[in-house]
Amino acid sequence: MIQKPSIFSLFLIVAALFISFSDTYVASAATLNDAIISEFVADNDDGIVDEDGDREDWIEIWNTSGEAGDLGGWYLTDDPKNLTKWQLPAIEMTSGGYLVVFASGKDRENAASELHTNFSLHL
Repeated sequence: MIQKPSIFSLFLIVAALFISFSDTYVASAATLNDAIISEFVADNDDGIVDEDGDREDWIEIWNTSGEAGDLGGWYLTDDPKNLTKWQLPAIEMTSGGYLVVFASGKDRENAASELHTNFSLHL
């Protein structure tokens, strides 16, 4: 029998989802100091569609730093033992700007196109 994940299961997924920063990546623009995951969808049944026409899980990142900068050196992960699982490209964000990254497992890092992590959020 297939069951929808419980609220506790979704909490564990969120708790395991980290953005981590590494100072080993040098980008041409100033690297952001402050950004947060402002929203996520782990079961996208009727929401936004990616460029392939798929309704994938997604994560929204919000630049809370008060200034423009890029995300070079920032990572997304679903594994607390691997904080550098998927590196965001050095994509520039305006002050207060938002970025949607699909958590699809498609692993696309081209900053000129839609971004897709190498993991998904749904169970």
